[in-house]
Amino acid sequence: MRVEQVDPYDINVDEMNERRENVNTSELEASVAEQGVIEPPIVRVRDEDAAVPYSVIVGQRRTLAAQAVGLESIPVVVRDLDDGDALLSSITENVDAFRESVSKKDRALAIERLKEINGWTDERVAKSIGISKTTLSKWLEYTHPDWKGTVVDAEVSESED
Repeated sequence: MRVEQVDPYDINVDEMNERRENVNTSELEASVAEQGVIEPPIVRVRDEDAAVPYSVIVGQRRTLAAQAVGLESIPVVVRDLDDGDALLSSITENVDAFRESVSKKDRALAIERLKEINGWTDERVAKSIGISKTTLSKWLEYTHPDWKGTVVDAEVSESED
């Protein structure tokens, strides 16, 4: 783990980031324009030789806000994370009640990916995230087989609820 100053345009959103849609940074942009990025996003190096070598795991909204307001550099924490650890970090970051909410669809799909990548049971996922199994079951409702192909299905739902 190391801390670096990087151009926010050298950072893409990681494919393991929990939040996939409806990323609103408008309220955050004023703060970032005035104060900069105070809490460094967590990134990993995807390809050191690429035009955009970093991908953000935790702090997607901060990174996008920094890009939107044209900051020349932001602090980041560079970590060596595999896909499972990256996805777990993203989900855990967004569990905090004070964070901008993640859609139920994004959360359900991220947890299903985490289970698949790590080969984890629901019990192991709940324990790793720090939630009850009941809460996890509610979050996974969108992925229930009975909803396949309906508006509630996480793969086809456009709803935030």
